[in-house]
Amino acid sequence: MNLRMPLRHGETLFELDSAGKRITIEPSRLRDLDLSALGVRFAFGFLISVIVGAIGLAAGDQVAGLFLAFPAILPASLTLIAREDGEDKAKVDAAGACFGSAGLAAYGAASWFLLSRLAPVPAELIALVAWGVVAIGGYLVVRGRLRA
Repeated sequence: MNLRMPLRHGETLFELDSAGKRITIEPSRLRDLDLSALGVRFAFGFLISVIVGAIGLAAGDQVAGLFLAFPAILPASLTLIAREDGEDKAKVDAAGACFGSAGLAAYGAASWFLLSRLAPVPAELIALVAWGVVAIGGYLVVRGRLRA
């Protein structure tokens, strides 16, 4: 996917994100939940979990562990977002998932390296920081470069 590809006249993919909006908690919006959409997400997650379990039985835990990082509800979420909010919003979410995946890889690498050298709590806290730096930092750097 070309992140510089114009989506509308003069727009790029990251201009469609919600950077200008404040994050809020609105419990009243729970009434707006679409139970069928939650069911689709649950079904995708269940199916992917079953597939990973079968891989584990066939090839062993170490091979199956590689597949556990797969965001089980991402395919369902992107499908629902594309249907309800349009493909442009789904592309933004897919790009965000890429940054999250890179952060997850950084977390795994940091954990692997640090757990043999430090106590578990500090090692995992440092790995969490690595995830945040890579995922959030990468997103902000790319978004800033695209807007420049």
